[in-house]
Amino acid sequence: LDLQPYSFVDNVGFNRLLEYLKPQYSLPAPSYFSRTAIPGMYDNVKQIIMSHLKEAESGVIHFTSGIWMSNQTREYLTLTAHWVSFESSARPRCDDHHCSALLDVSQVDCDYIGNSIQKQLECWWEAWVTSTGLQVGITVTDNPSIGKTLSEGEHSSVQCFSHTVNLIVSEAIKSQRMVQNLLSLARKICERVHRSPKAKEKLA
Repeated sequence: LDLQPYSFVDNVGFNRLLEYLKPQYSLPAPSYFSRTAIPGMYDNVKQIIMSHLKEAESGVIHFTSGIWMSNQTREYLTLTAHWVSFESSARPRCDDHHCSALLDVSQVDCDYIGNSIQKQLECWWEAWVTSTGLQVGITVTDNPSIGKTLSEGEHSSVQCFSHTVNLIVSEAIKSQRMVQNLLSLARKICERVHRSPKAKEKLA
């Protein structure tokens, strides 16, 4: 959960802690977690998600996809599935019939090209959707490269509405000098309050 490497189980302090808490427990090697435990957990979760996907109305799965950058400036391509299920075995009847699941994340090169994105998405769609007889619906994205790649192919895509609205509002704010001055003043006030314990106390 806290993104520790497999080698963490070889940590001297961690082993001493386990030995103190449970002396008779023998901690498996890192290879057990990387080759058996984690892949086994992944396969179990994948089977559960695929069983839920099969409950989608009309057998159509829609998607959101994007590219985001980590703190280490590495870029990742993501694919999230969205579907509607009125008769779900996973949960009781409720008013919200929308289901979603993050299917996959893959690192991409900073100088990625459309073909590599297309191949990766096609691979994911085959593994999760088309191989089980389901249909690929519309893909929503806020990334121009993904949108262009999909529009040139056989799959439908639409621009993310909230992202589009955000761009419009941002451009509108930039064009208004008075709004810019107010935002600048607000930032200075926030910085002042953040740095001053007395100012924080007065606003508390």
